[in-house]
Amino acid sequence: MLQSIDGKIAGGFFREKQTLELAKIYSDISKDYNGDAIIYGTTTAKEMFFKF
Repeated sequence: MLQSIDGKIAGGFFREKQTLELAKIYSDISKDYNGDAIIYGTTTAKEMFFKF
């Protein structure tokens, strides 16, 4: 999971070069595990699935 230093899981920091590199590493590791599911918290689920 990626989050900012203040604990937020959304924001402009996701566009930073270093964050994009870390997101790629996270994605690669996640794919290696070949999991059957992903668990999202309430905040993430609302942001990803309930766009108004």
